[in-house]
Amino acid sequence: MPSNNRLGIGGFTKGYTPWNKGGELSDEHRAKIRKSCVGINQGPKSDETKKKISLAKMGMPSKKAGMKTGYVPKSAFKKGRIPTQEEIKKCLARREKSSLEIKFENIIKKHNLPYKFVGNGEVIIGRKNPDFVNTNGKKIAIEVFYNKHKNVFRGGLDAWKADREKVFKSYGWNVLFFSEIQVNENDVIKAIG
Repeated sequence: MPSNNRLGIGGFTKGYTPWNKGGELSDEHRAKIRKSCVGINQGPKSDETKKKISLAKMGMPSKKAGMKTGYVPKSAFKKGRIPTQEEIKKCLARREKSSLEIKFENIIKKHNLPYKFVGNGEVIIGRKNPDFVNTNGKKIAIEVFYNKHKNVFRGGLDAWKADREKVFKSYGWNVLFFSEIQVNENDVIKAIG
């Protein structure tokens, strides 16, 4: 049985003033604290950790887009839930054209080729968003890409191409691929002109 003179956890500190209460930190001291915190938890990350971070950030607005434009809630990507087509479209709607897509678009406009940019989520084929599609009723999709990007971030160029071809083909679409080397007037006109 506890004695009556025990004060309890809060009782021991009641009325006690901490030694550092009201003290201001000097600029030098703040700089030392800031310096000591740099690099905490910034060591190498495992592939599994990188994947978790990537999944957690999917659908979050970019700094350029601002906090309100085209936001897909993180909850849409948590616990393996697959985002709806509307959520995908909303996320892609804020995406700016890459310099390669702009170059390709300028070529098709200059030569009046029957294709238009839909990489903003306007067209979704089996949860995939092509960069350009044919406007004459033919089911032809076009993907423009940088080799380095697909090799480093997409599990390899060949795997990315095979996945796109498989998905588009299952919906009756043909897909053409143009790397940064092939996005020039001669190659584009030869392939689709």
